[in-house]
Amino acid sequence: MLERIAVTDPLRRACAALTSLPPDRNRVEAVRRHGPVAVWDRLAGYHRTLDPDGVLEHATRIGWRLLIPSDPDWPATLNTPGGPVGLWAHGTGHLSTLLSRAVTVTSAAPGSDYGSTVTADLATDLTTPDQGGAVTVVAFAGGSGAETAALTVAARGHTALAVVDLPTRIDDGEHRLLAAVAARGAVLSPAAPGALPTPQRVQARIDLLAALASVTVLIEAGADDNVPLAVAFAAHFRLRRPVFAVPGPVTSPLSAGPLTLLREGTARIVTSGDDLRPALTPR
Repeated sequence: MLERIAVTDPLRRACAALTSLPPDRNRVEAVRRHGPVAVWDRLAGYHRTLDPDGVLEHATRIGWRLLIPSDPDWPATLNTPGGPVGLWAHGTGHLSTLLSRAVTVTSAAPGSDYGSTVTADLATDLTTPDQGGAVTVVAFAGGSGAETAALTVAARGHTALAVVDLPTRIDDGEHRLLAAVAARGAVLSPAAPGALPTPQRVQARIDLLAALASVTVLIEAGADDNVPLAVAFAAHFRLRRPVFAVPGPVTSPLSAGPLTLLREGTARIVTSGDDLRPALTPR
């Protein structure tokens, strides 16, 4: 029987533990002020069943790795106030390289055929190298048809990055999609493998989608589709990054969100990759 090897890096252990806990705004502020190690030292006594070494061992065994802000692969886009203390990654892609030119695509679920078609065309345009340089497409896996279309197209060109809710069960189609993304790009989760699902993780996913890429595109959203609208609002108002929106049919309720953002000046119109490239961070 192999002897267990403990992780000696206290910073990595602390980040593994903190990403296993439900997200908490006060804890994020405490980490910003005092650092992950000090915060976990203070919390460890309240979470005696949480073993950071066990979290790291389990993740490694199933193919996940923990990235922390001091790692060379940590993306510069996440160096923002209140950014994640760590990020779990699965796949062959180098994260900071993938995100050097990246667009987050967000849309309402399930969405429409129109949204999926427009998104597939946009993703094809963005991920074609001879169209001004390939761009990585970031989207939530398990979300809308538009997000799935974006990841499916981008995965063929080694430029896909999927965000997942790890505690959530996925169907066979989503599993195949994530396998394709991981083989060429990366799959990311703000929560550690094995972490319990909580309502707070939805906000963590929203924050991550807004922060990963330098540009966000809203495909479809009804007036009450809070998640895709929240991603767009976080990117624009909190991170001060460019937001674009697809001007959908005025007869469709799913056009309400994009058209409102366009009318208010929160977003700019996107009809092709050429509209986005000038706003992307140079490689």
